[in-house]
Formats: sequence, C-alpha cells, structure tokens
Amino acid sequence: MSWINDPIFNGSHEEHGRILLSQTARPAFRLGLLSSIHQAHPFEFVDEYQRLFEVFEPILRRDAKRLKFWEEPGLIRRRKSIQKGDWTPFAHLKASVPPPDFTFVGFEFQSGKTVDDIHDAGPTSFRVRITDTSWLDATVPVDALDDGTLDVDELKAALLAIPTRSGFAGYGLCLSQDHHGTGPSQGYRTYEVARKFPAIDTQYLSSRGWANGSDDDPNRTWILGLNWLTLVGEPFLSRMGGVTSITDGLPSEITWEKGNETVLFQIGDRPITGEAGIDDALLPLYFELGARLQPPGDVTPSRKYPRPVFVNTLQNEGVDWDRRFYDRRWFKKGQAE
Repeated sequence: MSWINDPIFNGSHEEHGRILLSQTARPAFRLGLLSSIHQAHPFEFVDEYQRLFEVFEPILRRDAKRLKFWEEPGLIRRRKSIQKGDWTPFAHLKASVPPPDFTFVGFEFQSGKTVDDIHDAGPTSFRVRITDTSWLDATVPVDALDDGTLDVDELKAALLAIPTRSGFAGYGLCLSQDHHGTGPSQGYRTYEVARKFPAIDTQYLSSRGWANGSDDDPNRTWILGLNWLTLVGEPFLSRMGGVTSITDGLPSEITWEKGNETVLFQIGDRPITGEAGIDDALLPLYFELGARLQPPGDVTPSRKYPRPVFVNTLQNEGVDWDRRFYDRRWFKKGQAE
C-alpha cells in the first residue's frame, strides 16, 4: 500500500471534533522556499521565479480550479476561472502592485475542496506570500513525481538560479491556508502524521519565517528544514563554515550542486517518508546531512527560541520535530513509545 493511502490521513483528534485530515490537508510532493524580503524578492527575480513556476505549470493547468491574488495589503481578488495572463503570475503581481508597497501581497493557485467547500485542500497548489518573509509553497500529487510529470532536473536547475535563503523539496502535506489556518485542530491532526512519517514535511512554512526585523538575528533564523532536496543559501552557508565545511567527507549517496549563492543537496534517488521499516537504509543519510546543517548552540529551533510548528500545548514536541534530523530526539521518543 502506498503511504498516501494510509488510514492515518483520515484520522482526527476527538477533542477537536470529527473533521478528517483529508478534508483540510492531503499528501503531496512539496516544495518550500523561505527568504527575507531583502534577499531574492520575487520582484527582483521575476524571470527566475517564472522558470520555477513553469515546472509546476502543466500540473496547475490540469488541476487548479481557482486563483487568489493579493495586489494590495488586505485586498484579495478571487477568480473561479484562471485567465491567460495569470500564467505569468510574478510579472502580473509586480505590474499590479504600486511601489513601494511590495509586502503583504502574493497569489495562490488552488485545487481540492475542504470540509466547508473552501477550495484549497490540494494536493495541487502554488502559493506565494510576501510579508516580512518571502515564502513559496508549491505542492503536486505524489504520482506527478512518480510518473515524471514533474521534471525534477528542471526543478533543481530553477532552484539553483534563485539566491534564496533556504528551501526543501520532498514528501509533505498540502495544508489548507483558509480552513482552520494554523489553529489547534490542524496542529493535533498533523502531529499524528508526523509521528508515523517523520521525514515528510507536515507543517506550515509561515511558522518558520520571521518578522519585525529579525531576519538577520542569528538567534531567531535558520534554514526552513531538511528533506530529499535541501537548498541552503546565505547567510546560513557562512554560518555553517562555508560549502567545503559542509560537503567534505559527505557519503556518495548525498550529492550536491552549487547555484546562485546557494547549494542544493540531494539525498538518494527518491524521497522517503521515514516510516519505520521502510527505506531504513536511507534514513541515516538524513541524519548525516542534518549533523552538518544543524544550528550552532541554543538558537532557533530550540527550547529557548522555538518556532511554533505545532500548537502551543505541543511546543516541546514542535521543537523536537523541527530538530528531528539534527539531534534525533523526535525519532528516539517514537521508539520509546
């Protein structure tokens, strides 16, 4: 049975009702990018971001049903039909937003209805939000990777052309941004999935961003995460001691390529879920790369500087999940249980 058909994705947490996880989130192949608005802002790299968008475009043309644009702070324009000019969304957004209001804008291609018929359950989506943090969250059905509809070589080439701070690509969840947001019910439901499939990314990207000028605070910023593909840029490369410090002695199963102020790592020839007994031989490679990418000292993500990837009542568990490939505590706890 494929992991995407596991019954856990239909589970719920009794304290928060009987809303099924599948009604607000779905398994996917997921790309996440995170950067400061002062670095790799989409308006400054329109062609590079458009190239990345075009990797997903065939699947979006097939699956996406609606489109949202934030052209002014707080103003959302929805379309039930996607028009010809919408297939160059970065150029459209840049042309639509008057300077200097280049924050609190973005766009989102949506598919899949949630429990309340909100149209963003996925698994296909392409989301860009520009606040104090610039983040991109794109998902497609897992079979798009398996059957080659998603061109991984072109994906990697496009990623290497953008000097963003950090990113990942691999198995994950397409999470509804509109239904329950990052509230308790979503946090509890995804917690159960994260316990069984620790290598897939189950959390919102926004909770791992920064605000209020802390984008250059080394205590409060670190890479987005680690997955099958992991993109690391500045200032994190320098804080890790540079490319040579990270790559010297890496196992041959972990390959890497240098890009525009970034390095893109790939672990093995396919993503994994981390489920016990499945692809166990590949999991140590994630720990090997994680040991080289971990934050120095007691900085984020840590107990002192947590990132709220789960609900507040699961804050310690959230730190363990966020650090799962650095110190293995998340995995050790699961084994003990």
